[in-house]
Amino acid sequence: MRRWLAAAISVGAVLIGFVSRLNARQANAAQPSPRSGYVIAFDSHRNRVVLYGGIDSAQQRLSDTWTWDGRSWQQLNASGPGPRLDAYMTFDRKRRRVVLFGGMGEKQRMGDTWELDGEQWKLITTTGPAPRNLGAMAYDENRRCVVLFGGSGANRQRFGDTWEWNGKNWTRVNETGPEARGSHAMAYHAKRQTVILMGGYAEDFLGDLWEWNGQTWQQLPTPTAPPRLHFAMGYDRQRDRLVVFGGFGTEARIGDTWEWDGQNWQTFSANGPEARAEHDGVYFSDRGFFIFGGIIGQGMEVEDRTRVNDSWLWNGVAWKRMPE
Repeated sequence: MRRWLAAAISVGAVLIGFVSRLNARQANAAQPSPRSGYVIAFDSHRNRVVLYGGIDSAQQRLSDTWTWDGRSWQQLNASGPGPRLDAYMTFDRKRRRVVLFGGMGEKQRMGDTWELDGEQWKLITTTGPAPRNLGAMAYDENRRCVVLFGGSGANRQRFGDTWEWNGKNWTRVNETGPEARGSHAMAYHAKRQTVILMGGYAEDFLGDLWEWNGQTWQQLPTPTAPPRLHFAMGYDRQRDRLVVFGGFGTEARIGDTWEWDGQNWQTFSANGPEARAEHDGVYFSDRGFFIFGGIIGQGMEVEDRTRVNDSWLWNGVAWKRMPE
């Protein structure tokens, strides 16, 4: 009898261990669905990437919130902004909040501002910049405010205005500087203590580089990476480099990697992510430049666009695909 009980307990323990490992694998397998036009930010207080929304392979606009801690994805049970495509998002380091503005909702462009406190979304205001999508935001650590530039409005209107968010109110601070545009990217450069803007689209593909010092925009004279839109850009704080990957070039989606050290641009031939556009990128503290998903291939028709959900990290030498 004792031997039978011991054997039963042993088998039970094995089964429990197997189920636990299976559940763990299933939990780790959970990740955002293939998509493009989402937004991400790095929450430096909680040391994780936050991803929101986008559009999936069935052309459904999404409203889910995900986090990635460097090992696995987790979906947050947090209702909030609703379906959004090509919104604006960054992390407010002072207030420890993810800030989301605008984007294309289910039927129209939005002009609302939301904050995520780590667990829940909260609507802060519906006043500020005109409703828009396809623009960019970055957090100015030196001046402790969020900076927003440009984007696209109704009837193909492009904006060239600069706004700042202090956690309570939006203030329009500049009407001159970069050409009005959409599909560009912005990142805060810690060493220069300025916000850097690159590329996008106006009447043509753009490859210019600008910096915002809190009062004026100044175009940087150094040649940039080739013109592009819908690309990923971030600032590697550890290596003091601006990193650019992919996007839509003058003829096709591209898969090139570039870095700017503040004076010169350098391109790399390292194998890595497939050419893509309509993805996003952000620096993950002490890990590298992180990108997710987007549209691969060169098909331009809606039915030919292949959306993916792969995750990659660039450490300055090589790209590494993260476990899915």
